[in-house]
Amino acid sequence: MQSQAQKMVYTQETDEYGIAEAVRAALGDVMPQPRPPESIAYSETLFLDLGLNSLEYLELWTSIESRLGCRFDDEDLLGDLRTVGDVVHRTMEVCRAGELV
Repeated sequence: MQSQAQKMVYTQETDEYGIAEAVRAALGDVMPQPRPPESIAYSETLFLDLGLNSLEYLELWTSIESRLGCRFDDEDLLGDLRTVGDVVHRTMEVCRAGELV
């Protein structure tokens, strides 16, 4: 069953809430112990709190790309991306910069 977040495609009108929902839904799908998206907080860390490994981290970005239609370069995935909030903010930056698939 496809969730509503999976059907959303980024447009210039997409707000932070919509992007956050898409990120949290993607996380809920790739986490080793799946959780409802609404239970995932911005402050949770990807590797320690949510238990992602490096493969799941890459799957997360692929899932976000397919949900929002934004394209991430390798450089977009580097840096200090430790929390769910960091992922939401990086996703907003990339989508708003117009890197659409």
